Amino acid sequence: DWPMFRYDEGRTGVSPTAIPSTLYLTWVKELPRLKRAWPDDTTDIKQDMDESYVPVIAGKSLFIVSSRTGSLAAYDTDTGAKQWEFFTNAPVRVSPAVYNGDVFVLSDDGYLYSLRASDGVLNWKFNAAPRDRKILGNSNLISTWPGRGGPVISSDGTLYFAAGLFPFMGCYLYSMDPSTGNVNWVNDSNTSFYMDQPHTVAGFGGIAPNGNFAIN
Repeated sequence: DWPMFRYDEGRTGVSPTAIPSTLYLTWVKELPRLKRAWPDDTTDIKQDMDESYVPVIAGKSLFIVSSRTGSLAAYDTDTGAKQWEFFTNAPVRVSPAVYNGDVFVLSDDGYLYSLRASDGVLNWKFNAAPRDRKILGNSNLISTWPGRGGPVISSDGTLYFAAGLFPFMGCYLYSMDPSTGNVNWVNDSNTSFYMDQPHTVAGFGGIAPNGNFAIN
């Protein structure tokens, strides 16, 4: 298994499973090029979290999200055949997380979805935005508070993720029970401090979720 972005909650990129001494190509799947949220010509490499497909794996299923189709798809690891596909209402730009037979995907529509990993059936969904307000973003209708703080699950079974992009509009960091969708707590106050910005102009700033969270 490779259940989260870079394997675990610390994003170490290291699995305890040994790789066979000899590897063989079994199948290849070509997918359409993704469209990044931030301009392709940006020089800031911190904004490239949705530049390419980044799979996670549980059992015989490989899961990938798509910003092009706003979906999460599962593929058979032996054959590459598509097992199922679930569509959200906006692009998906951060990797999913798999835990206890469920897969969690966060979308630009402002929702976190819990799906059954075996067949993609929806367990529950949670609106991480403070209200249902839409804007145009990257030629798509998305939430004013898109889900860009990618889900991570701690070793004690707590799910963390965030919605919101610009601190002056508000950002929302959640701790949640992944089995029920019940919220443990939400931090909505550390995102709008009036402070000196790097370009020497004062303004609202703070946490600006953009990418896959890690736990240290």
